[in-house]
Amino acid sequence: MYRDKPLIKEYGKGSPRVVVVGSLHGDEPVGARIIKAIEKHPLYKGTLITIVGNPVALQKGVRYIAQDLNRCFPGKKTGSHEEKLAHQIEKIIRHADYCIDIHSTSTNTRRAAIIKKKNVFVKKLLSLCVPEHIVIMPKGVGDGSLINFCKAGVSLEYGKHQSRQTYTESLRDTLLVLENLGMIQKTRLTKKPWKISKYYSVYGTEPKPESFIMRKSILNFELIKKGDVLGKVSEKEIFAKESFYPVLFGGRSYKEIMGFKAKRLESL
Repeated sequence: MYRDKPLIKEYGKGSPRVVVVGSLHGDEPVGARIIKAIEKHPLYKGTLITIVGNPVALQKGVRYIAQDLNRCFPGKKTGSHEEKLAHQIEKIIRHADYCIDIHSTSTNTRRAAIIKKKNVFVKKLLSLCVPEHIVIMPKGVGDGSLINFCKAGVSLEYGKHQSRQTYTESLRDTLLVLENLGMIQKTRLTKKPWKISKYYSVYGTEPKPESFIMRKSILNFELIKKGDVLGKVSEKEIFAKESFYPVLFGGRSYKEIMGFKAKRLESL
Protein backbone atom coordinates (compact mmCIF):
# COMPACT_ATOMS: atom_id res chain seq x y z
CA MET A 1 0.00 0.00 0.00
CA TYR A 2 2.86 2.41 0.84
CA ARG A 3 5.44 0.90 -1.47
CA ASP A 4 8.89 2.41 -0.82
CA LYS A 5 7.32 5.32 1.08
CA PRO A 6 7.11 6.10 4.81
CA LEU A 7 3.72 7.25 6.12
CA ILE A 8 4.16 10.97 6.86
CA LYS A 9 1.68 13.42 8.39
CA GLU A 10 2.26 17.08 9.23
CA TYR A 11 0.30 19.26 11.67
CA GLY A 12 0.55 22.98 12.44
CA LYS A 13 3.24 25.42 11.36
CA GLY A 14 6.12 27.39 12.80
CA SER A 15 8.49 26.60 15.67
CA PRO A 16 9.34 24.40 17.37
CA ARG A 17 9.46 21.74 14.70
CA VAL A 18 9.21 18.25 16.24
CA VAL A 19 9.33 14.92 14.39
CA VAL A 20 8.10 11.71 16.03
CA VAL A 21 9.18 8.53 14.23
CA GLY A 22 7.88 5.03 14.95
CA SER A 23 8.18 1.53 13.55
CA LEU A 24 11.43 1.93 11.65
CA HIS A 25 11.45 -1.80 12.35
CA GLY A 26 8.33 -3.65 11.27
CA ASP A 27 8.43 -5.97 14.29
CA GLU A 28 8.10 -2.94 16.62
CA PRO A 29 4.46 -1.83 16.21
CA VAL A 30 4.54 0.22 19.44
CA GLY A 31 5.83 3.25 17.54
CA ALA A 32 2.92 3.28 15.09
CA ARG A 33 0.47 2.88 18.00
CA ILE A 34 2.00 5.81 19.87
CA ILE A 35 1.88 8.01 16.77
CA LYS A 36 -1.83 7.22 16.41
CA ALA A 37 -2.40 8.25 20.04
CA ILE A 38 -0.36 11.46 19.73
CA GLU A 39 -2.27 12.57 16.65
CA LYS A 40 -5.47 12.78 18.74
CA HIS A 41 -4.08 15.67 20.81
CA PRO A 42 -4.91 19.17 19.49
CA LEU A 43 -1.78 21.11 18.53
CA TYR A 44 -1.59 24.68 19.90
CA LYS A 45 1.88 25.70 18.81
CA GLY A 46 4.64 24.74 16.38
CA THR A 47 4.87 21.95 13.82
CA LEU A 48 4.44 18.25 14.56
CA ILE A 49 5.43 15.70 11.93
CA THR A 50 4.73 12.00 12.49
CA ILE A 51 6.44 9.27 10.48
CA VAL A 52 5.63 5.56 10.42
CA GLY A 53 8.99 4.52 9.06
CA ASN A 54 8.52 1.14 7.39
CA PRO A 55 4.80 0.50 6.71
CA VAL A 56 5.40 -2.50 4.42
CA ALA A 57 7.54 -4.32 7.01
CA LEU A 58 5.01 -3.35 9.70
CA GLN A 59 2.16 -4.83 7.68
CA LYS A 60 4.14 -8.04 7.16
CA GLY A 61 5.26 -8.20 10.80
CA VAL A 62 8.95 -8.48 9.87
CA ARG A 63 11.87 -6.38 11.04
CA TYR A 64 12.76 -5.21 7.52
CA ILE A 65 12.30 -6.06 3.85
CA ALA A 66 15.87 -5.85 2.48
CA GLN A 67 18.04 -4.46 5.29
CA ASP A 68 17.83 -2.75 8.69
CA LEU A 69 16.28 0.68 8.06
CA ASN A 70 17.93 2.10 11.17
CA ARG A 71 21.34 1.39 9.67
CA CYS A 72 20.55 2.88 6.23
CA PHE A 73 20.68 6.61 6.88
CA PRO A 74 21.11 8.99 5.11
CA GLY A 75 19.75 6.57 2.51
CA LYS A 76 19.69 6.61 -1.29
CA LYS A 77 17.19 7.96 -3.77
CA THR A 78 17.60 4.77 -5.81
CA GLY A 79 18.53 1.73 -3.76
CA SER A 80 16.97 -0.97 -1.62
CA HIS A 81 13.51 -0.62 -0.09
CA GLU A 82 14.96 0.65 3.20
CA GLU A 83 17.54 2.93 1.54
CA LYS A 84 14.71 4.71 -0.30
CA LEU A 85 12.76 5.09 2.94
CA ALA A 86 15.81 6.46 4.76
CA HIS A 87 16.42 9.00 1.98
CA GLN A 88 12.87 10.36 2.28
CA ILE A 89 12.90 10.43 6.09
CA GLU A 90 16.32 12.11 6.27
CA LYS A 91 15.08 15.03 4.14
CA ILE A 92 12.52 15.74 6.88
CA ILE A 93 14.49 15.12 10.07
CA ARG A 94 17.40 17.31 9.00
CA HIS A 95 15.13 20.36 9.39
CA ALA A 96 13.65 19.35 12.77
CA ASP A 97 14.43 21.08 16.05
CA TYR A 98 13.83 17.79 17.89
CA CYS A 99 13.37 14.22 16.75
CA ILE A 100 12.01 11.34 18.87
CA ASP A 101 12.58 7.85 17.46
CA ILE A 102 10.42 5.23 19.24
CA HIS A 103 11.58 1.62 19.54
CA SER A 104 10.90 -1.52 21.57
CA THR A 105 13.17 -4.45 22.37
CA SER A 106 13.25 -8.19 23.00
CA THR A 107 15.16 -7.73 26.23
CA ASN A 108 14.61 -6.22 29.70
CA THR A 109 15.76 -2.66 28.97
CA ARG A 110 13.52 -0.04 30.65
CA ARG A 111 13.26 3.70 29.94
CA ALA A 112 16.58 3.93 28.11
CA ALA A 113 17.28 6.87 25.80
CA ILE A 114 19.99 6.31 23.18
CA ILE A 115 21.85 9.32 21.80
CA LYS A 116 24.71 9.84 19.33
CA LYS A 117 25.51 13.47 20.14
CA LYS A 118 25.98 15.50 23.33
CA ASN A 119 25.21 18.99 22.01
CA VAL A 120 23.04 21.55 23.80
CA PHE A 121 20.03 20.65 21.63
CA VAL A 122 20.17 16.96 22.60
CA LYS A 123 20.57 17.88 26.28
CA LYS A 124 17.55 20.17 26.02
CA LEU A 125 15.47 17.36 24.48
CA LEU A 126 16.47 14.94 27.25
CA SER A 127 15.57 17.52 29.91
CA LEU A 128 12.03 17.69 28.52
CA CYS A 129 11.25 14.05 29.36
CA VAL A 130 13.98 12.91 31.85
CA PRO A 131 14.55 9.23 30.89
CA GLU A 132 15.79 6.88 33.61
CA HIS A 133 18.87 5.81 31.65
CA ILE A 134 20.72 7.87 29.02
CA VAL A 135 23.22 6.04 26.84
CA ILE A 136 25.64 7.64 24.41
CA MET A 137 26.73 5.44 21.53
CA PRO A 138 30.25 6.22 20.26
CA LYS A 139 31.31 6.94 16.70
CA GLY A 140 31.40 3.73 14.72
CA VAL A 141 28.42 2.17 16.53
CA GLY A 142 25.11 2.66 14.76
CA ASP A 143 26.41 5.51 12.59
CA GLY A 144 23.73 4.72 10.01
CA SER A 145 20.95 5.27 12.54
CA LEU A 146 18.30 7.97 12.20
CA ILE A 147 19.39 9.94 15.28
CA ASN A 148 22.86 10.43 13.81
CA PHE A 149 21.33 12.74 11.19
CA CYS A 150 19.26 15.01 13.46
CA LYS A 151 20.26 18.23 15.17
CA ALA A 152 18.69 16.81 18.34
CA GLY A 153 17.64 13.18 18.13
CA VAL A 154 16.94 10.50 20.73
CA SER A 155 15.89 6.87 20.40
CA LEU A 156 13.58 5.64 23.14
CA GLU A 157 14.22 1.98 24.03
CA TYR A 158 11.67 1.56 26.80
CA GLY A 159 11.08 -2.18 27.00
CA LYS A 160 9.73 -5.31 25.37
CA HIS A 161 7.75 -5.33 22.14
CA GLN A 162 4.34 -6.41 23.44
CA SER A 163 4.54 -4.85 26.91
CA ARG A 164 1.76 -2.49 27.93
CA GLN A 165 4.29 -0.67 30.11
CA THR A 166 6.55 -0.05 27.11
CA TYR A 167 3.65 1.58 25.28
CA THR A 168 2.48 3.64 28.28
CA GLU A 169 5.90 4.94 29.28
CA SER A 170 7.02 5.70 25.71
CA LEU A 171 3.77 7.57 25.05
CA ARG A 172 4.01 9.47 28.33
CA ASP A 173 7.54 10.71 27.73
CA THR A 174 6.81 11.66 24.12
CA LEU A 175 3.80 13.67 25.28
CA LEU A 176 5.97 15.24 27.99
CA VAL A 177 8.26 16.67 25.32
CA LEU A 178 5.31 18.18 23.45
CA GLU A 179 3.79 19.51 26.69
CA ASN A 180 7.00 21.11 27.91
CA LEU A 181 7.45 22.81 24.54
CA GLY A 182 3.94 24.24 24.88
CA MET A 183 2.68 22.37 21.83
CA ILE A 184 -0.17 20.46 23.52
CA GLN A 185 -2.16 20.74 26.72
CA LYS A 186 -1.06 18.81 29.79
CA THR A 187 -2.56 15.34 30.21
CA ARG A 188 -2.98 13.07 33.21
CA LEU A 189 -0.51 10.61 31.67
CA THR A 190 2.55 12.74 32.07
CA LYS A 191 3.59 12.70 35.70
CA LYS A 192 7.39 12.51 35.82
CA PRO A 193 8.59 9.31 37.54
CA TRP A 194 12.28 10.30 37.66
CA LYS A 195 14.05 13.48 38.72
CA ILE A 196 17.63 12.48 37.90
CA SER A 197 18.82 10.40 34.96
CA LYS A 198 21.71 7.92 35.04
CA TYR A 199 24.33 8.30 32.31
CA TYR A 200 26.33 5.66 30.44
CA SER A 201 28.91 5.62 27.66
CA VAL A 202 29.17 2.53 25.46
CA TYR A 203 32.76 1.52 24.74
CA GLY A 204 32.50 -1.99 23.29
CA THR A 205 30.53 -5.17 22.72
CA GLU A 206 30.59 -8.64 24.26
CA PRO A 207 30.98 -11.39 21.61
CA LYS A 208 28.37 -14.15 21.59
CA PRO A 209 29.83 -17.65 21.14
CA GLU A 210 27.91 -20.12 18.99
CA SER A 211 25.12 -21.88 20.94
CA PHE A 212 25.50 -19.40 23.81
CA ILE A 213 22.67 -19.21 26.37
CA MET A 214 22.74 -16.05 28.49
CA ARG A 215 22.17 -16.18 32.24
CA LYS A 216 18.55 -15.13 32.82
CA SER A 217 19.33 -13.03 35.88
CA ILE A 218 21.43 -10.51 33.93
CA LEU A 219 19.67 -7.15 33.96
CA ASN A 220 20.52 -4.21 31.74
CA PHE A 221 22.19 -1.30 33.59
CA GLU A 222 23.01 -3.46 36.63
CA LEU A 223 26.77 -3.83 37.09
CA ILE A 224 28.40 -7.06 35.92
CA LYS A 225 31.61 -7.66 37.82
CA LYS A 226 34.77 -9.28 36.50
CA GLY A 227 34.42 -13.04 36.96
CA ASP A 228 30.61 -13.07 36.97
CA VAL A 229 28.96 -15.81 34.93
CA LEU A 230 27.48 -14.45 31.69
CA GLY A 231 25.97 -17.73 30.54
CA LYS A 232 26.84 -21.13 29.12
CA VAL A 233 27.87 -22.89 25.94
CA SER A 234 26.66 -26.44 26.50
CA GLU A 235 27.78 -27.02 30.10
CA LYS A 236 30.75 -24.66 29.94
CA GLU A 237 30.30 -21.40 31.84
CA ILE A 238 31.37 -18.14 30.19
CA PHE A 239 32.79 -15.52 32.59
CA ALA A 240 33.07 -11.74 32.32
CA LYS A 241 36.66 -10.69 31.69
CA GLU A 242 36.05 -7.20 33.09
CA SER A 243 33.46 -5.22 35.01
CA PHE A 244 30.91 -3.26 32.95
CA TYR A 245 27.31 -2.14 32.71
CA PRO A 246 25.28 -4.20 30.18
CA VAL A 247 23.21 -2.30 27.60
CA LEU A 248 20.68 -4.04 25.32
CA PHE A 249 21.98 -7.41 26.51
CA GLY A 250 19.91 -10.40 25.39
CA GLY A 251 18.30 -8.80 22.35
CA ARG A 252 17.36 -11.33 19.68
CA SER A 253 18.26 -8.93 16.86
CA TYR A 254 21.97 -9.21 17.73
CA LYS A 255 23.30 -12.46 16.29
CA GLU A 256 27.02 -12.09 16.98
CA ILE A 257 27.09 -10.14 20.26
CA MET A 258 25.43 -10.49 23.66
CA GLY A 259 25.01 -6.72 23.76
CA PHE A 260 26.96 -3.54 24.50
CA LYS A 261 29.37 -2.79 27.34
CA ALA A 262 29.21 0.62 29.01
CA LYS A 263 30.75 2.64 31.82
CA ARG A 264 28.82 4.96 34.15
CA LEU A 265 29.23 8.71 33.76
CA GLU A 266 28.56 11.43 36.31
CA SER A 267 27.00 13.63 33.61
CA LEU A 268 26.94 14.22 29.88
